[in-house]
Amino acid sequence: MANSRNSKFGIAREATWGDAAAPQVMLPVDPPSITDNFETLLDQTVRGINVMDFGSYQGVGSVEASLSGIWFPEEVPFILLAMLGSVSSTGTAAPYTHTFTLANQPPSLSFQDEGAVYPEGGNARRYAGMLPSSLTLTFSSEEGLLTWSADFSGKRGTAPASGSIPADATNPPFRGWHGTMTIAGAPATRLIDLELTFEREIQIRWGADGTQYPVAGHSGGIAVTGSMTLDATASTELDYVLTHAENAVVITFSYGSGAGEKQLSISIPRFNWGDSPAELDRSAVAITLSCTGRAIYDRDTSTLVTATVKNSRQNYNAA
Repeated sequence: MANSRNSKFGIAREATWGDAAAPQVMLPVDPPSITDNFETLLDQTVRGINVMDFGSYQGVGSVEASLSGIWFPEEVPFILLAMLGSVSSTGTAAPYTHTFTLANQPPSLSFQDEGAVYPEGGNARRYAGMLPSSLTLTFSSEEGLLTWSADFSGKRGTAPASGSIPADATNPPFRGWHGTMTIAGAPATRLIDLELTFEREIQIRWGADGTQYPVAGHSGGIAVTGSMTLDATASTELDYVLTHAENAVVITFSYGSGAGEKQLSISIPRFNWGDSPAELDRSAVAITLSCTGRAIYDRDTSTLVTATVKNSRQNYNAA
């Protein structure tokens, strides 16, 4: 019997969209959901017989995937790269610093799923041309871990010719209490929880190349939204909502020091507090404020959002 706990999942940056790459790291994930989609073409022409279906044929195919898990500081940035689009890395020894910025066409990813198909430990599948349409980060300062979830569209799944998933890097994940946030440069110590979502529309294209699988994948414009809950012992954030304010927001997770330092920092130069609703909740002992906002393109810095990562990985280039 196949056991889902025996599964392991690998990820790699592709040099060219749809050219499957051997896994560069093991990505610890919750049980993944991967769907091979095929168009069904029916022959329902009339033949003087009171029957609807005279034939069924396989049309074009593609892949969709939904992944989620804990934010491990060296592995999950591959997905951040595929969402934002560009990375530059500096440093001669750990910790290396990686700056993720926006690009019009982000690189695609290859996934490798091992042990998910009978018999146990066999029949690995490699999925090429995977582009994320959403990436959501969630954390609570009161409990739990920094978690993430993402949805992908891509080309196809095949049996890999070679290349196994590396061993688990065994880095501890970020915990919720590792998180800090500043608003307009001031510490937001009353923040209870936060959900930050990156979204891009993905267009998968088929072409007249004699195959049933896509020939290209395109990433559309990016939007970044955030929803948060704060302890309402001050009216600062409610005033931001009421005045449709915009200010800089920086969210940072970090632990360790020296070569063992791990960090994820997301900087939004213009966070607009105008999204509704803003709710004051009195159902518990302490009143909380729930509100939502979005990143607005900042002409002064020519960016919407930037992420900085520090870890022991030297780069995020394709293998």
